[in-house]
Amino acid sequence: MLLCPIIVGMAVSTHRIREIHLKEFLLLIRISVFVLFSIVIIKTGLLISGILPPVTGLAAQSITACLLCSVFAVEYSINRKSSLLEWVFGAAIPVIALTRTAITVAGMTIPFTFASLKIKKRLIFLTIVAIVGVTVFYTERVQKKMFYSGQGTINDIWLGNPDLFTAGRSHLWDHMKEEIKIKPVWGHGSNASEEFVLSVTWGTLTHPHNDWLRLLYDYGFVGTAVFVFCMIIQILHLLKGAKQVPLESRVLIFAGASSFLPFVLLMFTDNIILYAAFFGNLQFTIVGLIYGARKTLRVDSQYYYRMMAMGSPVTPLEKPGKIEAD
Repeated sequence: MLLCPIIVGMAVSTHRIREIHLKEFLLLIRISVFVLFSIVIIKTGLLISGILPPVTGLAAQSITACLLCSVFAVEYSINRKSSLLEWVFGAAIPVIALTRTAITVAGMTIPFTFASLKIKKRLIFLTIVAIVGVTVFYTERVQKKMFYSGQGTINDIWLGNPDLFTAGRSHLWDHMKEEIKIKPVWGHGSNASEEFVLSVTWGTLTHPHNDWLRLLYDYGFVGTAVFVFCMIIQILHLLKGAKQVPLESRVLIFAGASSFLPFVLLMFTDNIILYAAFFGNLQFTIVGLIYGARKTLRVDSQYYYRMMAMGSPVTPLEKPGKIEAD
């Protein structure tokens, strides 16, 4: 399961991907957010009761929404105004589902996108997101989810607060931190965390809902450092030459790179590494499309210039994609 996204990305990258295919993929992404939003509305029973339930169990949908928001954030940065509406629908999903970390993460996708967005716009969106976030935080529904007492302030959000509702996770994390100290360098071994979590939670949980602690427990600081290093290299490699490619490729390059920010943040409170079907597979589909498009553009360019050198006619479909302006 851990390797599934990488395998998906490798498989996708083997295909000949042109700009028309990327446009079609981005259209599917736009359709997906409305479909996902509809599913969330139906599953919460909002259409029938008109009331949002206190618990939804829609964490997976919220995680996917964060990834989709990363794509729309990039599209908005290149002045595709309609993408802002799609981003709003995506960002609304974790609010409706009441998944706390995902609410924050989705809101951060525009202010912290890797795409070229002016500082002024980033600050404006950061301010808007902060205001909306605080407003949502003080709603009765969120307050009951955040605190055992049903009320609290932003200053009360710290793991040592006994009133903070963590569903027992903070207690589990404290135990894991102590065990990590025993074997900090190499860890306890692959998937050893599952057996430990089962023993601490008396069989009620199998995963820690904190993938950073999972990595540290299983693979130690060495394995976790390798994981972080690979992510950084992947991001830098994606961004390399991003401004010298056609527009649709550029959108997916920045979206693929930006998607690692939600991934890293969601790792603190969820099992996103294991949720490959809801985040990783789609994330590396985007990465695979990028590499497939780069290879196709390179091959087409070589063929085009070779045919031109030979004096042979080249049809428009054979011509390499031109670099489009924002």
